[in-house]
Amino acid sequence: DDPDFDCDRWCRRDGYKPICSTENKNYDNSCYLECNWKYKECDGRCPCYRPSIPDRPSIPDRPDPRGPFCYCSKYDPVCTNEGSVDCESKAKCEGKYVFYDGPCMD
Repeated sequence: DDPDFDCDRWCRRDGYKPICSTENKNYDNSCYLECNWKYKECDGRCPCYRPSIPDRPSIPDRPDPRGPFCYCSKYDPVCTNEGSVDCESKAKCEGKYVFYDGPCMD
């Protein structure tokens, strides 16, 4: 907190629109929250309401290699940590590490 900066002077004008911080502390509005270098957890007073979220399918770590962005405009194989791939751009799109140009030597 900066002792020379008066949060009340700037934030009072924003009125009362309660907001809850990630530290579970109530602030009168977002100006007071930001003035105190805190982060918003939710609008309204603490505690924040968190509805239960149904189980969702897991999200893959990398794009689906069959997706529209993982393709080669020209066949130019490279060797990756997961074997040979048709081109460098496809390997990178799939999240693979390229060891060298050309197919892998098995």
